[in-house]
Order: sequence, then C-alpha cells, then structure tokens
Amino acid sequence: MTVCLSWVILMQKSEVTHGGITGNWGLGATNERGEALTEWCIQKDLCIANTFFEKKPEKLWIWCSPDKCTKNQIDYILIKRRFRNAILDVETDPNADCDTDHNPLICKLRLRLQHKAEKSVTKSYIDWNACDEETLEKYQKLFWESYGNPGHNVDFEKLNASFALAKECLPKKRVNKHKPWMTPEILDLMEKRRLAKVNNDHVLYASFRKKIRTMCNEAKEEYLKHMCDEITNSYNRSPKEAHLLIKKLKGSYLQQRSIKGLKSKSGKLLSSSNEIMCRWEEYVRELYSDASRVDKPLLFTPPLDGDELLLSELEHAVKKTKLGKAEGPDGVSTEMFLHLSEEGKRLLHKALNELYNSGEIPRAWQKSNFIALPKSSNANECEDHRTISLICHGLKILLKILLKRAKNLISPQISDTQFGFTPDSGTRNAVFVLKNLMERSIEMQQDLFLCFTDYKKAFDKMKHNEVIHLLDDIGMPDKDLRIIQEVYYNQTATVTYNGQVSKEIDICKGVRQGCVLSPDLFNLYSEKIIQGIDNYAGLIVGGRVINNVRYADDTVLIATSQEELQSVLDKICEISSTYSMQLNSKKTKVMRGSRNSESNLKITDTNGVKLEQVSGNVR
Repeated sequence: MTVCLSWVILMQKSEVTHGGITGNWGLGATNERGEALTEWCIQKDLCIANTFFEKKPEKLWIWCSPDKCTKNQIDYILIKRRFRNAILDVETDPNADCDTDHNPLICKLRLRLQHKAEKSVTKSYIDWNACDEETLEKYQKLFWESYGNPGHNVDFEKLNASFALAKECLPKKRVNKHKPWMTPEILDLMEKRRLAKVNNDHVLYASFRKKIRTMCNEAKEEYLKHMCDEITNSYNRSPKEAHLLIKKLKGSYLQQRSIKGLKSKSGKLLSSSNEIMCRWEEYVRELYSDASRVDKPLLFTPPLDGDELLLSELEHAVKKTKLGKAEGPDGVSTEMFLHLSEEGKRLLHKALNELYNSGEIPRAWQKSNFIALPKSSNANECEDHRTISLICHGLKILLKILLKRAKNLISPQISDTQFGFTPDSGTRNAVFVLKNLMERSIEMQQDLFLCFTDYKKAFDKMKHNEVIHLLDDIGMPDKDLRIIQEVYYNQTATVTYNGQVSKEIDICKGVRQGCVLSPDLFNLYSEKIIQGIDNYAGLIVGGRVINNVRYADDTVLIATSQEELQSVLDKICEISSTYSMQLNSKKTKVMRGSRNSESNLKITDTNGVKLEQVSGNVR
C-alpha cells in the first residue's frame, strides 16, 4: 500500500475510470498533476482508492486554504489493483482536532494473511489391488534375477536393492485431487470452459459455467445419497466399517498433519523448519535418554541354545502380519515378502536364519522413523503430538516368529487381572469385572475403595536392563534373547518433518514403537510392579483376594478401607520408582463405591498431594 501526498484535484463523477485505476467519486476537476498521477498509476498497475467511494464533499476534501474558500483533495491511498477489494472504506475526518489545515485521511482495509505452506515430499504408493498374475510374475522374476546367485551368505544390502528394483514394475496408486463426486464429464466441461475463457468467448464461457454448476449439484447429491445407503447397509454388517464411512463423509479423517508452529523448551514459539527440527531432536533425546543403562547386560558365549527358524514359521508370520502399512526405512513392505516366489521365500528364509545364528542385525533394521501427528488443531507442544514409528517389516517378521515361540513362556507370568494385550479380553471385560465387584460389595454392604492410577509416559520409561533380565529369568533361549538385546541396545530413531529428516538419536529406554514384542514386554515389566502388592489386603471373592484390575498401564487399586487403599498406593509408588515409573497425580483419581459414596476421602500420593475424588453411583 502506498500513500501519495500533494497531488491536486481529481475528477468528480467522471465516466472515465481508466480501466479500474480511478473511480467515479473524486473531488473537483482533474488538473495537469492529476493526469500525471493517473498515468503513473496505470504504469504501476495501481488504483486510487479515494475515488471508489461515494461521500459527501466534507468527507472528501483534505486541505483547506486560509480564507476557507478553497478545499482540495490532495492526499490519496494507492494500492495494487488486484488488492482493491481489500479496501473497505476511505474518507477524511473534518472534525478531528489536529492543529493543522489538513484533515486526516482514514482507510479501512481487510487483511487476510495466508500461511505459506512448505513444500512436502510426495511419495508414490504401490497399488497391490491392481496387480494381476502377469505383473506379479514379472516382479518375482525381476527380484530373483537382480539378486543373482545367493552363494554361501546372504547380503542384506543387495537384498534391499533387489526389492527396490523389482517394485518399479508394480503399478502405483493415483492420487485423486478432485472431490469424490467429481465425474470425467464435469472435468471435460471444465477444460472446455477454460479454453473458452482463453479465447475471450464470454457467451460460451457463461453457458459452460451454468451447465457445470448444475452437473456438480446433481453429482454431489447422487454421491451423498450413495454414501448414506452404504452407511445404512454396512451398519448391521460391521459397525466399525459404518463409522469409518461416516468419518470419511464428514471429512474428519483428513486431519491437519502439518505442524505450523512449535514451542521451544523455554516457551518461545518456533516457526522455521530448522528450529522445529532441532526442538524435536532435543525432545526425543531427552525423552529416551537413560544414564543408568549398562552396555548389553548379558554376554553370550557358544554353544547357544535355540532352534533354527522353519520355512513354515516364516510363511505363517508373513501371512499374519498386517498389510497396507507404510514402508519402513529400508523401503520394503510386507506385501513384497508375501508375493515372493518360492525361490524368493527360501532366500529370505536363509537370510533370517543367518541373522538368527549370528545375532548381527542389519543397521537399517535397527532404525525407526518417527512421524509426529498433532492430537488437536492447536497443538504447539511436543507432548501434544502422537508419534507414529515406522520400522522395517523384515525385522517385524523375524520378531513375530520369536514372539510366537515365547508366548508359552510369557503368558504364565501375566496375572489374570491384566486385561490388556491378552487374548480374548479387552476394556469391556475389565469394566464388566469392576462393575460386578462394585455391585456385589454394595449388595453385601461392604465398603469398597478404588484408586484409578495413571503413569507418566509409562511405555517410554521402561528400562532395557530390567527387560533383558526378566526374559532371561523366564528361560528364553539364548539366540532369541540375543536378537532382542541387539534390537533394543542398538536402536536409533529419526524424526521426519515436512520432508526433512533429523539426525539419528539413540533410544536408551522405553518399548520400541511399532514392534510386535512391545505389548508383551510391557506386560511382563508391569507385572513385576503389581507382584509387590500380592500379599496386601483387598476384596475377597470366592476365597480369593482381588486388589487390582488392569488394562495395560491403567490400573485400578481395590481396598475395603481408606487406610488399606493408602498403604497399597504407597507400596505401588515405592516399587514403581525402582522401575523408573512415576504416577501422574493430576490424572490419578480415587472413588468410594458404596452406599455412602459421598464421604470425603483423604488419599495422598508420595509427595503429600491429595488426590481428587470422583463420584461413583452404582445403585
């Protein structure tokens, strides 16, 4: 925007507007300097905003002569012609007390500051549904020919290169940038409308425009009707599928995934990509650092026990691994393993056995890639984001085989009060058990005191030293345990933001995100904490004492008196601290489940902070 001063007299109610440069509502008659200003504005593609608003003369003049006889419009607001609609009003204020012979010129404008989106790297994804038998045969042939003679040992770098070369022949998914109801006929008409505009055929352009608008309304209405029918039909068949269709129709599944700003550790708002990347590196490094971790607590010396992997185990693990997941850091997906030929599967089987016997994990398989997704639209703290971890699918398959073997060792260690990550159980089972306990205690006029505990970053605080020793104590074979130790003690992670990748960061504690072993390892780890209260009092049901109900890291402590609940909570806090776990006092609540549930409970944490009491009406 430019303000030009000391130009005298423009036109008043003139029909000549010079192509939108000047309007019809100037003051007085145009003189020589006014014509010069107009010519200069034409050269610079500027418009004179004062002349586009009809005002009374006292709202137009700016300078008054000493004899009060001559009043001129000599100051102007100049703006680029493309932004003329941003000017809402221009006028002078004759009543302003400015101790001058000039009236102030006031301009009201509307600014719309647009965020400049940084260019993101677009990736092409393989469309496995479009692959026919001929395409898959070509993929299998390219993979086998590119690798060549396997020889005595399998080269993992060469194996990844063969996958990268073979997948080039597979069809890629097309990204549809148009609305889902858009039809090819409408797109053809839009192209014809564009050509009509280029040829300055206004009549044909208007005709196409009207026809396109009608077709868009009809297509959109037909699409919405089809979606509503799909939701209605799928609800009885699969409620989950119906809810996904509802989210797709609402558009809520298209969550804004770009981070526009992030706060530093001191609270300063960061906006540049480099600053945000440095902040993520700092956050991840602090979150997963552990000064107490020793370097590989177990040393393995031959001979080591552990049976070699079977080809049937590999095929079963590949079939049971979820499909449609993003590729890992090595660029290989589960579908690439699934569609290998028999020779390719035997080559993969040989490679995994070599890895299993040597205990040396490829460097690419030990890397993770964190993708930060905001939990809400105003997320500006690192804690307000959910980090999705991408890991190599080859390692997933290997660990899935080891997990199936270790299930018989881990499952007996988990109490039946744990309903998380266990087969045939979930939150509904835990809620059902808890509700029955409360109803039965009220029936028998037995007081029931509950404490709903919550840990701070429970999955990220797990100590690797303790996990390895726990697996060793339950009798896991040496080769299996060596693989798990190598994975956890050599893992690194990077953070991806707008196509930029951070430096590698060492992960020294916490479960490995995206790893198939993580749920069972956390259950085994948390079980050690709960075992510390086995001898404490609780509610007696069928001759058995029950003092906790759990779902993963969420635990409900149960007692029949306030004093018992306080002692159980103190013991849990004491044991948790030794395992690097800390209760979150803000999210830990207490409740009394009895007919006298309104009484005031005085339960405190280890710091003496009184926990919030919530009501429980089970009557």
